[in-house]
Amino acid sequence: MCPLTIEDVIPEGIFYSELTENQVRALQLVRKIGDRLVSEHPEISDLYRQGDDFRTYIQIAKQYLTETEQFPQVASRAVGYAVRKLVPQKELAEIRRER
Repeated sequence: MCPLTIEDVIPEGIFYSELTENQVRALQLVRKIGDRLVSEHPEISDLYRQGDDFRTYIQIAKQYLTETEQFPQVASRAVGYAVRKLVPQKELAEIRRER
């Protein structure tokens, strides 16, 4: 098995300091699940956008990920990752300002 370097695991632009092996694995999982959500469930961006029915990342995760109860932080962060890939940054900033 080829050892991974931190650059293989952490998306470009993220700063880090001495991550544990478990933290690195969690980041890998967040990215993998988030990418799956983007390709299989792009409608989560609409759930996030709904102003009258505000949903947090964890509430969205519960609808799409069976692992949510066991790994709530990973599930929530995976949804956040997917939302950031699906919704343009300018729109995200606007939504956050309104909320």
